Formats: sequence, C-alpha cells, structure tokens
Amino acid sequence: MRQDSAARAAPDIEAEMAALPYRVRDRAGFRPVRVAGESASFTDEGSDAGAGGRATITLSPSPQFRSLSVVPNVQRDQILRQFALNDPELTDAVVERLGSIQVDDTLRYEAMARGKAAGSGLGTIRTVTVLLSGGTPLSVVMTAPESRQDEIMPRLRSFVRSISGRP
Repeated sequence: MRQDSAARAAPDIEAEMAALPYRVRDRAGFRPVRVAGESASFTDEGSDAGAGGRATITLSPSPQFRSLSVVPNVQRDQILRQFALNDPELTDAVVERLGSIQVDDTLRYEAMARGKAAGSGLGTIRTVTVLLSGGTPLSVVMTAPESRQDEIMPRLRSFVRSISGRP
C-alpha cells in the first residue's frame, strides 16, 4: 500500500509566522514557538526554563480593544489594569505602571503588573501592551522573572515597536 495519504508534517513555524496578518521585524532575542490561528507565542532564546528564568510573549489580535482610544481615561485605565491582572498564574499582583505613547499612526497602551508566580512564589512581571494602528488592535502579553526586568524590558519594547501589519 502506498503512503501517499500519510499525514503531512506540521508546517514550519516560520511559514506559519509568514501567514499571520502582522509581522515582527525585530524579535529581540525571542523565538516563535507556537502559532494558533492568528496568535503567536514566543519565548526567550537563551534562558533556562528550569530555573524559572524564561520570558514568554503572546501576540494576538484583540478586537475587544478597538474603541480603547475613545473611552474616558479612567475607564481605559480600569480596562488595562484588569487585563494586566487577569492571569491565574500570577498571585498577589499589583499594577505598577500605566502609560501610553503615540508614534506615527500607532497608539500604544501599556500596563505593567508585579506579583508572584503561582506555585513557585518567584517574583514575576507581566506587561500588557495594546497596539492601535487602524486595523484590528493587537495585544502583546509578556511574562518574565522579576530578576530579569532590567534586561527584558528594553528587548520587549524593541519587539513591540517592530510590529506592523502586513502590506
């Protein structure tokens, strides 16, 4: 019996990334590990997961944030706080920073929470960024060990600044 009908191998992750409606020009040392629908997950290339040192990023379309730029500031801040704290793997979390920046045609909102990883109790940061640039809003959710904050945050910002829609 010929095996022409054998199951085909899963597509290469780079091919899956190329099919997404957005692109990340500077991955800043994060590598894609999974694509599901229009969402992509990344992890820190050089970290040791066994030591709790790995940072993760999830990038996904977030149409629920389409009107975020027109809601009153107090309501917008509440929405961002809730989004930042909405992680069952993060306990005793508090939002430490909320902010926004407009660069060219992209409006970016960011919230950063600090807490403890459920189970291990390790200090953890969670940053959520919402990008509004005319199309479907994108959310970028990053979780990383608090001990690596000074190294991870500049890389995350470079990653976020490099996101654009496909031409």
